[in-house]
Amino acid sequence: MAKIYIRISGDRFYAKNLDSGAVFDEPALLAVSETGGRKLIVAVGTNVAAACAETGAARIAAFDSHPRVLVDDFDSASAIFKYAVKQVAGRSFIAPVAVVHVTKPLVGGLSAIERRALQELAQSAGARNVKILDDPAASDYTPAQLEEYLKRI
Repeated sequence: MAKIYIRISGDRFYAKNLDSGAVFDEPALLAVSETGGRKLIVAVGTNVAAACAETGAARIAAFDSHPRVLVDDFDSASAIFKYAVKQVAGRSFIAPVAVVHVTKPLVGGLSAIERRALQELAQSAGARNVKILDDPAASDYTPAQLEEYLKRI
């Protein structure tokens, strides 16, 4: 069973498979075009600017447009979660465990609704068990300390 660490910092989305070491570290952006009333994801991450220029697609930031709200657009956030988890999890018959760590400073911290949204986002991306990391000290951990902390969960 793979363990995937996901860190959301607002403008960036980071996912790492702690078993294989595979990493996804990109801006939390999508390029979306609308054709026939359906939304089509054209690009994710660093390729968004080029895709928007080429196709005229809309640029969407799923986590970064409001200081009090973590998830601005649930569908866009879901697409980023699915893409990132697919990139790092690989093909497996066993659904991974996901640890979601939010480092974006939020006024008042994470609400119960935001925790539920994060849990649903990770589950929709294929995780069977989701833990939300809200330990304030975890933001100050070095990468090695953070990985050691996550192994104990």
